[in-house]
Amino acid sequence: MLASVGTAQADAFWFGSQTARPLGNDGWYVGTGGVVGLFQLPTWNAPIVRFPGELADNEATIYGPPERTLFDPLVPFAGPGLTVGRALPGAWAPAWAGRRLRVSLSGIYWSGRTKDSAANATTFDDAVNISAIDGRTHQYDSYVPGKLEEVLRTRHRRAELILGLSSDFDVSARTTLTPTFALVGGWQRERYRYDAFNRVPGLGVSRPLMYDETNSTLRLGFDTGLTVATRPLAGIRLFATARAGLHWLHTRLKGRDCYDGNAGGTICDTEPGTFTNNSHATSASDSASAWSVRGSVSLGLTWDVQPFVVQVGSFFTWESAVPGIGNPYSLTRPAANGTIKLDQARVRFDDSWNLGGFLMIRLPLNEL
Repeated sequence: MLASVGTAQADAFWFGSQTARPLGNDGWYVGTGGVVGLFQLPTWNAPIVRFPGELADNEATIYGPPERTLFDPLVPFAGPGLTVGRALPGAWAPAWAGRRLRVSLSGIYWSGRTKDSAANATTFDDAVNISAIDGRTHQYDSYVPGKLEEVLRTRHRRAELILGLSSDFDVSARTTLTPTFALVGGWQRERYRYDAFNRVPGLGVSRPLMYDETNSTLRLGFDTGLTVATRPLAGIRLFATARAGLHWLHTRLKGRDCYDGNAGGTICDTEPGTFTNNSHATSASDSASAWSVRGSVSLGLTWDVQPFVVQVGSFFTWESAVPGIGNPYSLTRPAANGTIKLDQARVRFDDSWNLGGFLMIRLPLNEL
């Protein structure tokens, strides 16, 4: 019975490949479990650019290089997964297809959120650009003294379906190779809520600015993988997996903002569609597509505790194109108060990574 303990592999994006061969040579099996980890999203740039100024002895202001806040959201995530598979009878598969040819359908959902913040001192000598989401930018050649406080709240959600095919090739009595191929479809969403205001000692906060942006992405593609598993002890198999995939992504961005340079407090209630010399409430939308290469490595073990098979491990995944957002900003120091026009907020793609661990419990239905 030991020779039929399955190999396995997993990461947050290819949960279905954990469904290795069942305890029997053919039949149905089901697995459930989950993943936890950290997801590094692409950089999100704040729409405020500061030009720190200092009044010289001759009363001329000397400006330093422009400063803007760049957020790199690192989102902790967790989620469940479910797999249903069928190991095909040997008579159904050609001899070259290996032993225990199987097909599986897997689904997984995970979500997470994080909060990032920044604070920078401001003076009357500073120059500041504050961009609306539609690209129009307020330019101030002086600013309110105090502290500019910025907060970005990020939420990430994702769901994927994986239709996979795999088989085993026994290299020796202890070692097995398992190639896999899978079709992948999925959906993901990131929501970014940005709030900024100026805090003046003794007077509280003022000049609230808000951005509310959402990226929604559809994913279609395929991936391939190879697992090497070995049995050091009875009922235990150690495995290592490498995977690679090519996916097509289509992302839609929707966003809105609100700014009131005359208001006190942290709440902006500027009427939507407004743009004046010192306030605005605008909106923007965009869409873009990209091809993304995704690679992963994972390590773990499979433990036969009949009638269950328990699988635990860790993973690291890198992807060449992950959807993010590029917000408008101006690095041109204003010589006088006014307004300029830039490109609006847009979808951008950048490479990213995630890592974490997984646990799965698999039950061969034909053994019940």
